[in-house]
Amino acid sequence: MGNKYSWTVKEIVKGKTIPFLVLTLLLTKILNDVVNNGLTYMMNIDNSSIYTYNYSIGLLGILLAIPSALLSILVIKGFLRLKGFISRSPSNGAEAMKANRMLGQEKSFKWYSVYGIVLGYFFLQYIGMRLITYISQKYMDDYVVLPLISTIVVLAITFFLVILINKFMIKITNTNKEVLHDIEQGMYDSKFKSAKDKDEIIEILGKGKAGSVKGALLYLLLKRSLIKTVKAVVLAVWGAIMALVAIFSPSGGGSSSGGRAAFGGSSSSNDKQKAKDEAHWKAKQKQKEAAYAWKHAGKQAIYNPNTHYTDEKLNRAMRMQHEANEAKRNARDL
Repeated sequence: MGNKYSWTVKEIVKGKTIPFLVLTLLLTKILNDVVNNGLTYMMNIDNSSIYTYNYSIGLLGILLAIPSALLSILVIKGFLRLKGFISRSPSNGAEAMKANRMLGQEKSFKWYSVYGIVLGYFFLQYIGMRLITYISQKYMDDYVVLPLISTIVVLAITFFLVILINKFMIKITNTNKEVLHDIEQGMYDSKFKSAKDKDEIIEILGKGKAGSVKGALLYLLLKRSLIKTVKAVVLAVWGAIMALVAIFSPSGGGSSSGGRAAFGGSSSSNDKQKAKDEAHWKAKQKQKEAAYAWKHAGKQAIYNPNTHYTDEKLNRAMRMQHEANEAKRNARDL
């Protein structure tokens, strides 16, 4: 198993590019801080002043990326060896063949969509922003709207540039081509709960948002959790807004107690005014009930957005809001 699951330096850089880059940058930052703090300490040993002077190796700190990269490779290699050691060997030939294919796919280079985003950021930062600044300084006095137009154009160019770079690089590097083929052949059907999940996993891998089925499943889980959280927050905010509207919005016939007095038999009001006041009071009560339902639906969605009970709460709030809107329309028509 040791030879089978061993990784060379080239395979680590190709197959584990993102962990390698992230760990290298992190270790480079840590080493720079250690060296700069040590240099500052050494240079201030004989300092009799009350001020502490800070020293830095400056641009030479980039050289620390070399030992950081080597250390990153050792750390990743150790982790992969441990992972291979604790993983069980497949018991039959079909599973062994699948494991070998997965290992080969894991060691191949993949173009992740985040790479295109990083390149797009550098384009925007060092080319786009300079172009916007140049246009703003040169034409601001004559064409006030031109800087705004140039900003929109540069952002649009950056957006489409990222899409084109990712599509081109995914195609020429054959990113996830083999694993997508295996998915189409049904090798991973046991990992998908539904056809919709399978389609979304194929889309995620096809766009280079993940480099394996396991990574794509995790990406999908995080994406859905984020969407549900955003929906729950929006729902809670909407409920709070509707509650405030119900509390502070004036009714057509004055306060609720005044409305009740109006349709409770006041001799000074005619029948039409009584009906109008009653309709406005009912509309306000309906809106309060709807706001209360929205509030509790929002709380339930935040507490547990995946239950049937949450859907019932949401449907009830929507139904009560519809009734409140209908009551408002009836009151306006009187």
